[in-house]
Amino acid sequence: LLKSKMKVLVSKLEEYRKNEASMKDAIVNAQKTCDKMVKEAEEKCTRMLSEANAAAALVHSIITLYQKNGIPFDAHRSIGIIAPFRSQGACIRQALSKYGMPETSDISIDTIERYQGSQRDIIIYCTTISSNSQLELLVEPCTHEHGIIDRKMNVALTRARCQLFVIGIPKVLAQDTLYRQLIEEFQEV
Repeated sequence: LLKSKMKVLVSKLEEYRKNEASMKDAIVNAQKTCDKMVKEAEEKCTRMLSEANAAAALVHSIITLYQKNGIPFDAHRSIGIIAPFRSQGACIRQALSKYGMPETSDISIDTIERYQGSQRDIIIYCTTISSNSQLELLVEPCTHEHGIIDRKMNVALTRARCQLFVIGIPKVLAQDTLYRQLIEEFQEV
């Protein structure tokens, strides 16, 4: 009876050790996954800030050109910024504030959906995405009598009366057929 109980205890101890090892593996794997997610979030945040700073610098340069050339700057008519996410709009607004130019406080910064129906002389379109997996958040293809169009891209590109700036990662955007065609068109100009 004692041998039998010892075998059961030994068996349970071995099972516990196996479970402990698999728990350690699970914890290590969970930590790796967590680390990867944190890194991706940091990269996304860095990319968002980088694009926001680029957009703010561009706005600053445009306003400076207006001033140097004696052209009146009207924030409600001159410049608009389109970003696919509201959080990116907030980053851009914060980056603009660093320039201390009061003119920038009235610049319209909004999402593609909310920009529909508005126009500006100059549009800055920040695509914001930094990986292929995010591309689906940016594109919305649909069939049209003239072929396939991207509704979101169409809105973003047709809001500019005079000039359009697109800020993004060409390598990522080129994974979409229509963005690849757009990039090729830009490169030819």
